[in-house]
Amino acid sequence: MQAVGTAGAIGLVVSLIIIAGSQLVVRAVAKDS
Repeated sequence: MQAVGTAGAIGLVVSLIIIAGSQLVVRAVAKDS
């Protein structure tokens, strides 16, 4: 069960990083255009 919880936490962190990264990309593109 601990391994499952660790994998879930890693997946959550990765998803948050992806969301934050995509928002930064969108902002950068909006500034350029």
